[in-house]
Amino acid sequence: CDLYNLGLTAAFPAPVSLAAQERALPFGIIDLAADPAQLRWQGRILENLRPTATLAVGGIGNVYRTPGLGEPLTALGRPDPAYPNMAVPPSTARAATPDGDDTDRFSISDRLRVPASLLLEIDDPRAQVLTEHLHGRLVLRVMDDSPDTRIGQATVPAEYDQTAARALSLRDSALWAQEYTGFLQGTTFDGTHPHLVAMTPHRPGNMPVVFVHGTASSPYRWASMVNDLLEDRRIRDHFDFWFYSYATSSPIPYSAWELRRAITQAVDSLGGVKADPALGHITVVGHSQGGLLARMLVINPGDRLWNGTAGRPLSTFRLDRRTRQMVRETMFPTPMPEIQRVVFIATPQHGSYLAGMSLAQWVGSMASLPLRVSETAREILTGSGDSTHLASRVFRLGSVYAMSPRSAFMRTLPTIPIMPDVHAHSIIPVCGNGEPLATADDGVVAYASAHIPDVDSELVVRHSEHSTQSNPFTIAEVRRILLLQLAANPDLAPRKVQAPASPTIATPQAPRP
Repeated sequence: CDLYNLGLTAAFPAPVSLAAQERALPFGIIDLAADPAQLRWQGRILENLRPTATLAVGGIGNVYRTPGLGEPLTALGRPDPAYPNMAVPPSTARAATPDGDDTDRFSISDRLRVPASLLLEIDDPRAQVLTEHLHGRLVLRVMDDSPDTRIGQATVPAEYDQTAARALSLRDSALWAQEYTGFLQGTTFDGTHPHLVAMTPHRPGNMPVVFVHGTASSPYRWASMVNDLLEDRRIRDHFDFWFYSYATSSPIPYSAWELRRAITQAVDSLGGVKADPALGHITVVGHSQGGLLARMLVINPGDRLWNGTAGRPLSTFRLDRRTRQMVRETMFPTPMPEIQRVVFIATPQHGSYLAGMSLAQWVGSMASLPLRVSETAREILTGSGDSTHLASRVFRLGSVYAMSPRSAFMRTLPTIPIMPDVHAHSIIPVCGNGEPLATADDGVVAYASAHIPDVDSELVVRHSEHSTQSNPFTIAEVRRILLLQLAANPDLAPRKVQAPASPTIATPQAPRP
């Protein structure tokens, strides 16, 4: 297999063309047929095929490959306009909100690469090799979606370099270098509006897992965790991975509201829970500030969050309709029924002592806020009749201020319980050499702040700093929780998407050597 695979890699270097072609041989020529329908995959068209056999991978904890037969490739997928009615989402989903905002908040990634494998099949090869004119076929396999290859009486799996494909996706974009710039500019890490990105097209029956990164961070921080989780076939076959990107300097209630709208738009664009019950069994995994956003989706505070933060009932403010609507949507959240489970990782449930430091708050004051947030804050102050009372409360709703243990928001949020029908889990990293948990921390958040009662489980990850997403114990715990989610929903099963029919490719029946 290795000799065959490396031979194909040498014969078909980048860019690999999956088209009919003629190749010269030392003793003649070979005509190669290729069915272009093979490039259609789950409502996408595969392009930019690149070999991975000779790539070395670094920067990711574990490197996985599936040994077998075929030249390992990786491909990008773009929307297939020829099949708009297939049971997969389009590249972007758009839904207008009551205020007229029709921003795209859900999309399928156009940067993540698909592991694939290329075969060269020859009918009756021992007879053909004695001639000067050979005929063969180029056959493309996509990981998990293609059958094994029959050679004589043997069944041989295809070769894939899945980690190399994922690493190449990261290297080609390299957007993680802009995380701090995005924080200060008040944008997402890549300068776009907040949005939810699916790793692959949704498969009916798959339960979504939403990963929400922390402050001055990006979805790339989940790379090692996702690389490990996808190696469990049960997780790969029953879950879809979605990643939320947001302006991490914005107020936490505002970012949580944007996340809520993105998830709602995603579910609606996929037909809703009635069309696919799996969309009603969402797991949200939040790191640091991302955990606070997740919590905002599974609580029912009524007016407690607003009153505790602003110090006065909303009815005492003179606000125009648009501002009042914004306040109600961000500060009076209701639990999302689609979210069944939340995982808090290094989450400052009672605030971060680092955010309370003067230097951190000075940096936070340099960050830009969305225009709509600034306008709402000014309107609230104008309509309060007592700007002195609220100045330190309203204009300190940026994420850094809000995560200070002394902030009114942070003192109020922990008093609001998570809905009893939501399963909650805590993963809490701590540094040091076995200090008592009462005094332990991860360099950003103290254990006492991350700990909350009444969760389904709590795992303390020793000798780990705040960015614990790549820690093998953290990854193993997330894997355990997802398998628990799968066991709790045994009736949900992925349903195959009906792709366009393609001509049947004959199986070569060569004698075994």
